[in-house]
Amino acid sequence: MGSNKPQKKPLKGLENVQIPTDVKGSVNFTQAVPAKIEEIIGRTGTRGESNTGKSKNT
Repeated sequence: MGSNKPQKKPLKGLENVQIPTDVKGSVNFTQAVPAKIEEIIGRTGTRGESNTGKSKNT
């Protein structure tokens, strides 16, 4: 019996990235884009652990 599930398409620009599926407890980062912080808009958390900022690609 064949599967009727549609095949997952890779995200644009991430066709060659291999994602390990058997590793547990690890941190996975996404692709980064260089940018310059123009303005800090807001901060939250008692120790400032979450920031919102306005940035511009360089």
